[in-house]
Amino acid sequence: MTRPRILITGVGLITALGPDAEACWSAIVRGKCGVGPVDLFDVSPYVGKVGAQIRFPLPLPKLSRADQRRLSRCDLIGLAAAKEALHDAGDPVRDDRFGLAVGAGAGGMFDAERYHERFVKEGPGTRAPLRDLSSFLPDATAEWIGRAFGLGGPRVTVATACSSSATAIGIGADWIRSGRADRVLCGGADALSRVTWGGFNSLRAVDPGPCRPFDKARGGISLGEGAGFLVLEREDLVKTKPRAVFGGYGVTSDAFHMTNPHPEGASASAAIRAALADSGIRPEDVDYVNAHGTGTPANDTAESKAIRAALGDATRACVSSTKSQVGHTLGAAGGVEAAVTVLAVERGVAPPNVTTTEIDPSCLPIDVVLGEGRPLAIRHAVSNSFAFGGNNCALVFSKVAR
Repeated sequence: MTRPRILITGVGLITALGPDAEACWSAIVRGKCGVGPVDLFDVSPYVGKVGAQIRFPLPLPKLSRADQRRLSRCDLIGLAAAKEALHDAGDPVRDDRFGLAVGAGAGGMFDAERYHERFVKEGPGTRAPLRDLSSFLPDATAEWIGRAFGLGGPRVTVATACSSSATAIGIGADWIRSGRADRVLCGGADALSRVTWGGFNSLRAVDPGPCRPFDKARGGISLGEGAGFLVLEREDLVKTKPRAVFGGYGVTSDAFHMTNPHPEGASASAAIRAALADSGIRPEDVDYVNAHGTGTPANDTAESKAIRAALGDATRACVSSTKSQVGHTLGAAGGVEAAVTVLAVERGVAPPNVTTTEIDPSCLPIDVVLGEGRPLAIRHAVSNSFAFGGNNCALVFSKVAR
């Protein structure tokens, strides 16, 4: 049985750089950085005092006032990006053949924290809005998106930490390949919270300034928030101009450590090779890698080794990390970075590392894009997402043949 070809027809993207894909992309290729002061909560006790906070009104679908009060910050960010992706795809028919796969991280924890504060002050009889009680559920964002847009097909929420949204995209593609769905909205959303902020600071994994992936002086991550969604469609049903081709994906597990990657990047490399095999793409045909690139000493060295092992030491593929511009959006990262990779393939520009000045020798030889976007004919691109617990996912996107 021949596998159906899958096209990307819609992209939705919200980060600290802008409220839609076009605004984000424009800022990315111009080398802008969205990491700055955070005032959602008090960050003064922490080493890390900067992050990528969204500060603009969200372009939401029509919601009742009651529903707006019920939705968490994460839900609202996700709804706005999902709306854009569906509109970008030409608002295709939504029925029981339209699937939804959403990656989750801390999700609505920011809103749940507000209830906890009140509970501590007021005691067991504390009343709270539904949002504050249900927002921490991992599937809350998927529920609101599915309901808002009438997506009646298969639905799943994926929670594999920072690879959640990338894995959700792979699952969505599998549904189309297996005949379970004709179209899938897939990606993820996440929001800043005290829990994640305090947690990463306690791990001493946060850079005091904007993160510097692959830099010799890198000191850790910069946290961010956002959402990235793609609309995947079976080729014979596509009615709008596609942005890119979904090639394939690979998932592996380090089975090594909860927070540290395998130092040689062995399993991460296997995920990249599996994605290339799934796509039918040769390593030498990859022109761009959107790296997981967190800015931690352990991740960037291991990932550099993984890229070289998968693509070959002589690879001509250039590399960059979107996290240098939008921070680490945790559960949303795979969706955000997949959206950026799709735009890179479509527009023929490799995004930059904007905060990196001197490449760490332990990360060489890889060609890191510095400063501003680099014009490049990108035939095939890889987007990496490597999470805590050794949950690895690599996605492949290709140029649409004209």
